Amino acid sequence: MIRVGRAAQLPSAKAKNRRVSVKRNCALPATRRWSLKVMAMHLECPLLTISLADDTAAVRIRELLTEGLSKRNFGDEYYELHDLFLISSFKWPAFLEWDQKFTEMCFEPQNWANAGAAVIVNEVKEAFDDLKSAPQSARHVLLETSYPLPLSAFIQKYGKDPLDQLAEIGRLRVIRTAFEKLPHVPLEHLRGIQKRLGIKGGRSRQDAAGKIRNCTTEEAAAEMLLPEYREDFVEVDSPLKEIDRQWLSERERFVKLYLQTLNSFLSVVRNLESATRLGSDLLFLDQRTECPICKPRKGEHVTSGQGSLPPLHPGCMCSVFPQVVQKYL
Repeated sequence: MIRVGRAAQLPSAKAKNRRVSVKRNCALPATRRWSLKVMAMHLECPLLTISLADDTAAVRIRELLTEGLSKRNFGDEYYELHDLFLISSFKWPAFLEWDQKFTEMCFEPQNWANAGAAVIVNEVKEAFDDLKSAPQSARHVLLETSYPLPLSAFIQKYGKDPLDQLAEIGRLRVIRTAFEKLPHVPLEHLRGIQKRLGIKGGRSRQDAAGKIRNCTTEEAAAEMLLPEYREDFVEVDSPLKEIDRQWLSERERFVKLYLQTLNSFLSVVRNLESATRLGSDLLFLDQRTECPICKPRKGEHVTSGQGSLPPLHPGCMCSVFPQVVQKYL
């Protein structure tokens, strides 16, 4: 089980002493003081607790969560987390709980976008397992590419490292013969070859390539290819090739929903720390007024750690801000 808050680093003792000095000098009322205990309670966020299978992807996810939570922000780690979560079998108990609650309310948050359809991971577990051991740059290509490219175009788009990595794990197929390349060149170029051969027909590239193969030799077809298509083609043999793309898009929405909730949590933590330094109350701001859970809390003032803080549910877009910046909201 992962509780995202456990990796976060609370302010040091030195920082705590500085804050005590400020409080003594400013004589702030007790109701305006945010304690370390209150901050620690919020960092233990059960809404974001997940369970992961014990594999290499889970190890890396834990490392990235630790790094991001310690910085209170996810930068470049976000994209790697996205890819890792997409191929990982993880359970999010709070989502299932809130999915049931919202169903009973006959309400679905706008940013959920039917994400519940993506929680069935076991049906394609074998395909995802093949991706978990792949290096990061190779994994990114496996998730994105499903069609052959000329070698130079592939290197220009992804670099040479993924090419070597994909070859090492046996996920790269090289296409060398002209007849194999024909279905993967632009249809306009195939029409030009057909015109030179005096033939017509074929609505798709596969049909046009078939007609060309029936009317000429492979050597002649190779000579009629444009220079940029005479080099070898490379095709990524992704284990996701047979997976329904609609299912994958639903899975991605589910992953993005979790990461969005995680970022909302970190935003609130940053604002909570700002309020601690300023000795300020917090103003609860509801950014999705149609939500029956968040709407009653709009404009609420949270003092001395009383009252729950957002995110209140998966996909919650609400936040809190120090009262001293209320006039800028």
